[in-house]
Amino acid sequence: MLTQDAALKQRIDKALDLKKLKLPEKPHVVSLRWEYYEDASSEESLRIWVILADDTADEEITGEAVHAITWAIKDRLERDGVRLFPYISFALESDMRSLLEPA
Repeated sequence: MLTQDAALKQRIDKALDLKKLKLPEKPHVVSLRWEYYEDASSEESLRIWVILADDTADEEITGEAVHAITWAIKDRLERDGVRLFPYISFALESDMRSLLEPA
C-alpha cells in the first residue's frame, strides 16, 4: 500500500521546489513531477521526472549535469526528512506532454 500521508506529500512538494534546489544553469530544468511508486522489491519509493526545456541541446545533458541535478534532488529530499528512495528520470517538455496525453 503506497503512502497517502498528507504531511509527507507536503515535505516532498517542499523538497522539490525548484526555487530551493541548487541546480546547474544548463540544462534548464522547467519543472519536476513526482508520484509514489512501488519498486520491484515492493518498497515504497518515489518516481521523479526532471522536465527539461524543449530547446535543451544534447551537449547540455552531460554526466556532470545529470549527476548535479540528481544529487541536488536526493540531498534536498533527505534534508527535508523524505526517506523514500527516488527513482529519477529525465524528459523534454514535449516528450512528457505526449506521455500524459490520452491515447
